[in-house]
Amino acid sequence: MERTIDDLLETIRSAKDQGRSCSLLVGAGCSDTAGVPLASGFVDEIKKRYPQAYDRADKETYAKCMGQLGPGERRELIKGYVDSAQINWAHIAIASLMKEGYVDRVLTTNFDQLVVRACALLGHFPAVYDFAASQLYHSEDIQGNAVIYLHGQSTGFVLMNTDEEVEEHSKKMAPVFQDAGQRRTWLVAGYSGENDPVFDHLGVDPVWWTP
Repeated sequence: MERTIDDLLETIRSAKDQGRSCSLLVGAGCSDTAGVPLASGFVDEIKKRYPQAYDRADKETYAKCMGQLGPGERRELIKGYVDSAQINWAHIAIASLMKEGYVDRVLTTNFDQLVVRACALLGHFPAVYDFAASQLYHSEDIQGNAVIYLHGQSTGFVLMNTDEEVEEHSKKMAPVFQDAGQRRTWLVAGYSGENDPVFDHLGVDPVWWTP
């Protein structure tokens, strides 16, 4: 169920009043206006740049089209957009929520560093973890706020793009979501749940926020 901004404010204020924080799941919708395309935008770009790869895909989806590119081609395609992306108001809002203690976990399926850059702009420096590069997860070692990249970073060693990659990786995410859900309210921003199985881990009725 989609909620209004007033509903969102009531939820996060109530959580803080009770001594709890929120976990925020961030998807591609938060970075679209920052210059990083949605999944459909990447499909269009693959069709234009790599028509043979696009034609080989048995479905016109992000994962299927990415699966027809080599790892280097995927990385360069993503990096070109991420490198030129600019912080938008969604990232500023997320950074503000973290700095003021309303949100202490940000889990993102995006490859860009825009949330982290926005935090730095506000003088706030959360811990940053790349779960794609290392699945060694110890929640007790996370002190304070954290940004967790579920599918990797554009500058990281591993980027999850294809159906096979995200399906296999999803099996290892349970501890991350279990920790993020401990005495926290789930918020979801800019995430459709259409291009990967991450949503299956929520197992709750999250509060949806479309920036």
